[in-house]
Amino acid sequence: MSYAGEAASGPDGQAKSPTGVQVRLPFAKPVLTYILLAANVVYFGLETLLGGSTAIRTLVQLGAQVNTLVAAGQYWRLVTAMFLHIGLAHLAFNMYALFSLGRDLEGFYGSLRFAAIYFSSGIAGNVAYYAAGPNAVSAGASGAIFGLVGAEIAFLVSNRTLFGSFRRQRLLNLAFLVVVNLAFGFQNRGINNLAHLGGLVSGLVLGFALTPRHRIAWEWSPDGTVPRLVDGTPRWVQVAAVVGAGVLLGLAILFGNQRWAVQLPL
Repeated sequence: MSYAGEAASGPDGQAKSPTGVQVRLPFAKPVLTYILLAANVVYFGLETLLGGSTAIRTLVQLGAQVNTLVAAGQYWRLVTAMFLHIGLAHLAFNMYALFSLGRDLEGFYGSLRFAAIYFSSGIAGNVAYYAAGPNAVSAGASGAIFGLVGAEIAFLVSNRTLFGSFRRQRLLNLAFLVVVNLAFGFQNRGINNLAHLGGLVSGLVLGFALTPRHRIAWEWSPDGTVPRLVDGTPRWVQVAAVVGAGVLLGLAILFGNQRWAVQLPL
């Protein structure tokens, strides 16, 4: 069972350059965040209708992660497990975290980069559990949500000159969140900390590669030259990062295959 909680708040859309120029951050509409929220709630409703979200049989039927089944070729469970939750409290914690984090992160990164971070981190968390975890049923979106935490850290560090005191306080809040959640996970055997760690590392690495590195450009307007922020991250870096993440996940799955091939009787 995975779990992650988060209380987030973003800036008001204004950022200040080192020269004191006030600029407005480009901010995409968080469409995918709301789609993901709806999908998780719908999936939970389906769990309830088919026998209950705490019923092992129902969870396995709907795609929860069971490492022996993944080793048997059911790799789709590494994705479907991200949309299943074990109990209403599990769903509530994760959806609150997704609502709080997702709107800001999708706004900062844009929907495509946000999708890459969310799904790569969620899969990375499940692959980490496949490569090193036991054969217990696992489900939950918190590997992906820990990835969003990592991506926000990457965004704030990469744009350190724009946020002032907000950046410092937010980074402290995120660090505290990570430490508390991981410590709680290590003390509770029912929590999948491997998924949390896998998602966090994926979100950090992919976040640094995909983060918009804002710089100020001056443009002419009828009222004179005005500043705006432009993204200095090359497109090829973004593509290479996503492809590289896919390759690493594939290699980790192969490692998991070898591990379970040794453990399972022929």
